[in-house]
Amino acid sequence: MSRIDELLKYAGDYDKLIDVGCDHGYLGITALQKTTASVVFSDISEKCLMKARQNLPSKYAKRAEFLVCDGVPNIDADVVVLAGMGGLNIINILKNSKANISRYILQPMNNIEKLREYVYSRYEVVIDDVIIEDDRFYTFLVVNNVPKFIEINDDIKYFGAFQKPISENKYKFLLYKRNIIKKFLAFNEQSMLQLKSIDSLLNERSNNKE
Repeated sequence: MSRIDELLKYAGDYDKLIDVGCDHGYLGITALQKTTASVVFSDISEKCLMKARQNLPSKYAKRAEFLVCDGVPNIDADVVVLAGMGGLNIINILKNSKANISRYILQPMNNIEKLREYVYSRYEVVIDDVIIEDDRFYTFLVVNNVPKFIEINDDIKYFGAFQKPISENKYKFLLYKRNIIKKFLAFNEQSMLQLKSIDSLLNERSNNKE
C-alpha cells in the first residue's frame, strides 16, 4: 500500500477533505477516486496548483477546488491532510488555522519530537505510527480536533509509543533507529535517552509475544 493510500485509510468517513501543500495533487486526486467527497487543493505556490489542475482527470473537476493559500483555508472540512512538510511548519499551520476541522492527518518530514510535544498537549491523538515506502520510514499522526492532554514521556516524545503493543512497522523502525545509533556511536544525551526507550519498547514487545 502506498503512503498516500495509507494516510487516506485513516481519514474515516468524510464529505470534504483539504490537502494543504498539495504539490502535484496526487493525494487529493486519490481521495476523489476512492470516495464521492469533494477535495480542496491548497498550496502557497500557484505553480504547484497549476500542476495539480493539469493532473486532475476532468471527470472529477466538479468535486475539486483549487486555492492559493498559506496554511489551512478558512473553509470548514472533515479532514485536513498536512503531509510531506516540516514539523515546525505543521505546528505553525495548526496554530493559525481558523476553520472548523474535525480531523488532521499529519506526516512530518522533520522536527517530529517538537510536533508531538505540540499536538499531544492540545488534541486527541488517535494514531501515531510509521509508514514504510521504498525502504524509507515516514511517521504520521492522526489527530482529532478535540481538546485532550497526554503527559509526554520519552517513549512518546521520540517514538509516539502511546499505543501498546507497538505496530509491526514501528517495531521495524525501532530496530533501524537502534542500529543507526549504535553504528555511528551517537551517544549524546538525546541518543542515550532514545536508546533507552527503544530497548524498553523492544523488550516489552518481546515479552508480550511470549
